[in-house]
Amino acid sequence: MLCGPVATEHGRGHCGVWLHLNRFTQMMRCFFFGSLMDREVAELVLDRRIDPRALRSGILHGYECLVVAEESYPALAPRAGGKVAGVVIDQISAGELARMQFFESDEFEPVARDVELDSGEFVTAQTFLAREVLQYAGQLWDYAHWRLHEKNDYLVLVREWMSEYGKYEAHQLEAAWSSARREQLARQDNRGEHEQQTKRGKFHE
Repeated sequence: MLCGPVATEHGRGHCGVWLHLNRFTQMMRCFFFGSLMDREVAELVLDRRIDPRALRSGILHGYECLVVAEESYPALAPRAGGKVAGVVIDQISAGELARMQFFESDEFEPVARDVELDSGEFVTAQTFLAREVLQYAGQLWDYAHWRLHEKNDYLVLVREWMSEYGKYEAHQLEAAWSSARREQLARQDNRGEHEQQTKRGKFHE
């Protein structure tokens, strides 16, 4: 676990209005980008299996998907002419929205945006945008690269984070996330150095 148990009323607490939604309100549609495009990550966050047929490809116009500094996840930054590929999912309940809010942290808030489907149809969906200007790593987020090099370690962090749902407010876990992320980066650096040494060894054989 990231921390010891502490009882709270609102879970991680991303944007209060979403955490206080009545669980019997109508289902919502969401646009997933970044790591949430991966079904394993999304299933951990929503705490349920997702039928691949329920996911529709979509494009969000007017934004670009940038890597957040010192993190493996991205955030959306406004850019004229920009396009962000993602997936649209329907039938998101209020309880699942609360879990997404917990996952996203206080840095982000849900906002309705129009998303273009493969058919050319535009639908309105909720997606999470940064509440304030973030520091970026200066590069576009690459889904294929993330899946190949960072997904496995990221799944460990997400599994630990979501296990604390209902026990903490966001600010109580942020320090633990940062510490776990530093350990993750150190492991990746060590693996990269080992791979380079192995390649050099094979070259000189």
